[in-house]
Amino acid sequence: MWENISTANSCNLQMDRHKYVKVAYHGFTELSKEEKVNTYGNTLIRNAFDWPDYVLVDTHFSLAEAYLFAQLVEFMDKYRERVRTRHIFLFVFGHTRFLYDRKSQMSFEYST
Repeated sequence: MWENISTANSCNLQMDRHKYVKVAYHGFTELSKEEKVNTYGNTLIRNAFDWPDYVLVDTHFSLAEAYLFAQLVEFMDKYRERVRTRHIFLFVFGHTRFLYDRKSQMSFEYST
């Protein structure tokens, strides 16, 4: 099972090896089958899950990013009226990754 983050639709995805979306979560809420099919289709889509709309979750560090992203999606949905742009989730993910990388570098510098 592969995991991806859809920054365009603010979802965490679980896909099989043929890139068929098995399960999709918006924040911590699982999408219904109808919502999943309407958003991601019901057939496999090759080479369609690329940056910047999709981010591969393939390391332990990216699992933490995915969990933090899900929390931020929940937070942003709660305060939706204050969000002005449609692409806010890509913006939030980019900043999350930058800050997470910076924190990792700082902790490595202090440990040596």
